[in-house]
Amino acid sequence: MYSDEAAETLREFPSGEEADLGTLQTFRGYRVLESLPSSGAESDIHVIDCSGERRILKLYRLGIEPKLEVLQKVETLSRKHPEDLVRIHETGYDERSGRWYEIQEHVSFGTLKNLLEKSGALSEGARDAFFRDVLREISSCLAVLHDNGILHLDLKPGNVLVRSEFPLDLVLTDFGIASILDSELSKKFTKSRGTPMYQSPESITGTMGKASDWWGLGMIALEIASGAHPFRGLSQQVIQAALTTKPVEIPESVPEGCRELLCGLLTRDMKKRWGYDQVNRWLSGERGIPHYFERSVEDSGKRSGAV
Repeated sequence: MYSDEAAETLREFPSGEEADLGTLQTFRGYRVLESLPSSGAESDIHVIDCSGERRILKLYRLGIEPKLEVLQKVETLSRKHPEDLVRIHETGYDERSGRWYEIQEHVSFGTLKNLLEKSGALSEGARDAFFRDVLREISSCLAVLHDNGILHLDLKPGNVLVRSEFPLDLVLTDFGIASILDSELSKKFTKSRGTPMYQSPESITGTMGKASDWWGLGMIALEIASGAHPFRGLSQQVIQAALTTKPVEIPESVPEGCRELLCGLLTRDMKKRWGYDQVNRWLSGERGIPHYFERSVEDSGKRSGAV
């Protein structure tokens, strides 16, 4: 027979790394309500009860250590800018399990990925409004991160949480590969990481900056405007080959009003790519903002200047 203490330990952490984490009942005194599907390789996700409030427990897998400097900075920022970043309540290392963890707010409406799956039924007018709302929300989030020297580096619909659908209220989450940008540098040299479908061309060579996050927003915007992701169903190798050799194709079906913005955000040259200033001007109604989108050989074979 196990002692009460030993039995509690077994209920908290089943033996073996491959144990079914659905059996986890408590964590550091918090009651585990639900274990969520996790497609990532770095952590397990659970819903926990914190004094009657539902929160998310992100439990990093054995051997994985998050970037503590980034998490601590984001935790502080999330208190100052709760309208833009998911609120991180606690981060630390749990000696009992030998695992790092985060406890963050629970967002009821899921992710932008879930919302995009429902957006196909929107009318043209509603889709245009949704397009602008998403741009406005995410650009505000990126501005907060970048103004504080943080690069997200994995911006995608699954890492954007929906606090409210009407009005749309989005916040960024999952800073697992985020980096702090040195105040003396405009670029970060790191290993190629991120999600291939939203990965910037420069990330393949390991040279990233603020512009890399704006590329991610451009791919999200293209997905909304066209109704499908241009790289859907392609392998990582095919996607990376395309990114390094040719511009992203913007379908003819994309409304003309969205095209200028997409060209600005999906410019392959990161030095000439649009950022917060240009996106904000576009959202304010300004048009004819210069962009340097590289046309395909079939289209023009030349870069465009101001349009």
